[in-house]
Amino acid sequence: MTGKHHMLAVAAIYFIMGAVGIVSSLILLAAGAAPSLWNAVWSLCYVVGAYYFLMGSTVARTFLIIMSAISAIAFITILSLSQGKTTFSLLLLFLGIGSAYCFHALKFSLPLNAEFDQRAASYRSETERAKQRFYDEMEGKGNGG
Repeated sequence: MTGKHHMLAVAAIYFIMGAVGIVSSLILLAAGAAPSLWNAVWSLCYVVGAYYFLMGSTVARTFLIIMSAISAIAFITILSLSQGKTTFSLLLLFLGIGSAYCFHALKFSLPLNAEFDQRAASYRSETERAKQRFYDEMEGKGNGG
């Protein structure tokens, strides 16, 4: 797989995990039950983190690496404790494998790192251009223009 495909796969996994959490919170809220605030907040963080990761944000990449490691360990630990619950175990195994893949891709994939570095440089230059336009506008207004 190319670096672009790894990036899209990691972002898709986190978009889906975040969307499922947000939708489940909304369904609970619509049903009159109190949803978990932490679940809704972390799900939103997953979606936002995946978006900014695709943009080239180093902070978002670090966040996703940490969350991938914690998620993989947590899912595999819970999987070892859930004896006899086949459907639940398969779901946890799937989530654990997905989180382990995300951790591996984010931390060790050379093609993904190359693609990420390219996007990060593009994101930084775009941000610098936007800042410069803002300062130029402010300077023009300050001089009576």
